Amino acid sequence: MKCVVLSDSLKRAVSLVERNTGKDTTLPILGSLFIQTVSGALSITATNLEIGVTTTVRSSTQQEGTIVLPARILSSFLGTIKKEEKMILEAKGNDVRVEIGEQEISIKGFPSDDFPPLPKVDVLYSLTFQRDILVKALIKSLVCVSRSN
Repeated sequence: MKCVVLSDSLKRAVSLVERNTGKDTTLPILGSLFIQTVSGALSITATNLEIGVTTTVRSSTQQEGTIVLPARILSSFLGTIKKEEKMILEAKGNDVRVEIGEQEISIKGFPSDDFPPLPKVDVLYSLTFQRDILVKALIKSLVCVSRSN
């Protein structure tokens, strides 16, 4: 895998999906992001085995492939970048080399085969709500929500 992506776009996407990573220490792969390059896009997926989230970022794909990286480490690194720059992500085995400006780091990853697959969802039924009505209903149900697992 090798691609070029804007740092701000990647930072927003990682922060979005990172919220859905698992905190289970017995399965460290759940605290990781599945990153895949597909013809002009970088797909980022996270799951905690209950919820799975995928988002895409526009990128210049030079070589298609997949990599699984620890979400916290990648997010911390992206937080140190102050301005929008082009980033080069290049996977070599289970590791990825990130090059941005004059900085270059290597992040140890996991085998892509270890990441749990997300189920394919066939739309059998769909519901349509007005946004205001749905928001009011969710606000009324917040008193029932637990703050922990």
